[in-house]
Amino acid sequence: MSATTIERMAGLELFCCCRHSELVRIDQLGTTIDVEAGRRLCEEGAQGCEFFVLLSGVVDVAKHEGRIAVLHPGAWFGEAALIDGPLRRATVTTRTDAALIVFGKREFKCMLTVAPTVHDRLRRSTDRVVHGWAPNEHAWYQPLMPDSPNMARDDSVGKAQP
Repeated sequence: MSATTIERMAGLELFCCCRHSELVRIDQLGTTIDVEAGRRLCEEGAQGCEFFVLLSGVVDVAKHEGRIAVLHPGAWFGEAALIDGPLRRATVTTRTDAALIVFGKREFKCMLTVAPTVHDRLRRSTDRVVHGWAPNEHAWYQPLMPDSPNMARDDSVGKAQP
């Protein structure tokens, strides 16, 4: 158990309503990793096997037509493939060095059982994604407008531009 990770999790929107005992169990289920800029975490169309919570850093979200969003600390992603369907709906690549908590499929399902408030938040988020709506009510989600200069087109399949 990491007191530092539990403290960081308690400050995140996803985990803000969790009891301390739930945070301790969630910390035991997840693995905290540090990754460098440019690392692809999810690939559109690939099998989804992990759920991610962004502790620090910035990541780009892209679909085949280009970047669609930027995620900031506090963001979570990968839940839709684990809850609603097996395939990733977007490619997610680190723009900067980042720290994340990663949950495998089994650990993710256990977390949903351990923390009902997290399950409710993720279900609502998944419903939005599955219906093609962005989770734009979250402060950590920055959508990119189609005509924005930040909406970069990348002709290589599934790769986001930094």
